[in-house]
Amino acid sequence: MSQSEKSWYQNGDTVFSIVVVAALASFFGWIFWQHNEQESRPVAFTLLTGRLELALLAEPTLHISVWHQFPGTLRNGALTITTDSSMVEKRDQFKIHSFEAWDPNRDAHIELTFQMQDFDSLKEIPLTVRLEGKNSRPYEGTFVWLGNDWKSNPVE
Repeated sequence: MSQSEKSWYQNGDTVFSIVVVAALASFFGWIFWQHNEQESRPVAFTLLTGRLELALLAEPTLHISVWHQFPGTLRNGALTITTDSSMVEKRDQFKIHSFEAWDPNRDAHIELTFQMQDFDSLKEIPLTVRLEGKNSRPYEGTFVWLGNDWKSNPVE
């Protein structure tokens, strides 16, 4: 056989090109599959209730109960609540609760407390809630506490 009579699989450039195209197709196919899998997951919405505990000789404490609505148990995730309000003590401006499994609905709520400083019932306290789970899409919502009740997004 002469040089020009080689089969396609004996030509290094042809085989290399096929391997590169197959690798690129596999990579982009994997990215597309990951994106579609993430988008097909349901969102776990959070619901909040709150109460302000007034102390006689101390600053009040804000108690927030959080639960989620999801068509099943959330797995391997984290609930994060942050605020930038100056009325919340610095050490309480960031709260995180991680979980391996968290059942839905109000009976499986998580309660977090925020110690107040220089509390003014006429000022808003914005709370940003972020919920991530392995089997759900991330959720982020903002809730506003004003005085003794919710200004926005109340849950009775």
